[in-house]
Amino acid sequence: MSRKLLWVCAGSMLLAACGGGDSGDKGPTLAEARSDAVIDNAESAAQAAAYIAMVNDIDGLADNRDLDDQFRGKAARAVMKFRLEDDCPGGGDFAIFDNDDPDFLTLQFNNCTSENAEVLDGQVTLQCLAGSFQDDSCTNVLITYGVGNDDFSFRDPQRSASLVGPWRVITTSNSIRVEQSLELLARDDGRDLQVAAVTQNFFNDLEQDGSGGGLASIGGSAGASFSSMNVECATGLVTFTTLERVQINSSGQLVGGRVRVSNQAGASAEVAFSSDGTVTVTYNGATQTFPSSRFERFCEIDDGSG
Repeated sequence: MSRKLLWVCAGSMLLAACGGGDSGDKGPTLAEARSDAVIDNAESAAQAAAYIAMVNDIDGLADNRDLDDQFRGKAARAVMKFRLEDDCPGGGDFAIFDNDDPDFLTLQFNNCTSENAEVLDGQVTLQCLAGSFQDDSCTNVLITYGVGNDDFSFRDPQRSASLVGPWRVITTSNSIRVEQSLELLARDDGRDLQVAAVTQNFFNDLEQDGSGGGLASIGGSAGASFSSMNVECATGLVTFTTLERVQINSSGQLVGGRVRVSNQAGASAEVAFSSDGTVTVTYNGATQTFPSSRFERFCEIDDGSG
């Protein structure tokens, strides 16, 4: 099983500033992802709660070992890589503008094509707000994709993704906070699948527990729309409120805590995660429990690995 089919590309955009394409005429739209999610029974509420794992996969939090190095180190190494390898062997061009500030960079890609036919196009800015990219000590990174209405895009012969908006990571020795208001379109031709996803003032504040997991406070809104009818997931925007911090284990599973999921129409439900992977939803005064095997299918994109 894997939710990471398209999220791999999305996550690489966030951690190493790579991005992508458009969804095509027949694919899901950002308007669908921003529409009001339906929460009218326990299953729809459970599917809405599965957005948490989906966004964690996009952010790279699904396997949260060595988070400090994963985020802070990769951001700094990405900056150095761009400085040292500012060429496009397959065509196009690429430029870096630092405005005499090495911790504030604008990266401009113009159909920059790698030797593997991967194409980057658009603008991304990286700003270190605490520490420095120079000595790998940056603990507060703000990455902004696109400028105005122009997104930042990535494409190769089978996949594409486009991304616009700000994404911020704040790290300490034992915690990480991700904040974002993003729009993402992704396509995988090999699996005939397209996804539109949005986040609005979404945050995940994760305190590591020292064993590869952590406790997370989650808030803000997230939404998605899929082209495939085989993906069991909510469509539209869901707002999250943490009632008890959510425990995430080293595999990215939600194994403790409670959240409230709600939509713009005022419907809501409480969702509780248990250590055995089961998920209990309270909706309109009634409760229903979903086994882990069922919950993990929600918003999951099957890569065929079983």
